[in-house]
Amino acid sequence: MNRSFGWAMLVAAGIVLGYALSSRESIQAAPPAPEEAAAREQQAELAGQLKDIKKQVAEINDVLHNGLIKVVVVLNPDPK
Repeated sequence: MNRSFGWAMLVAAGIVLGYALSSRESIQAAPPAPEEAAAREQQAELAGQLKDIKKQVAEINDVLHNGLIKVVVVLNPDPK
């Protein structure tokens, strides 16, 4: 009796596992939710802004390396 109960439990676990994996595929195939679409749009916008910042930083570096602008740092001593 114990052996047949063990086999029955093994078969039942296999059926449950198979059902769970097959339902997972249908969940993945669902169209993206509106929140996901909004998140993707926000990520695309952020990526565009970061590209703009990268271009601006490159332009600033070019200006500084060309010597067209000089940066002078002045340290004021504490007044006594």
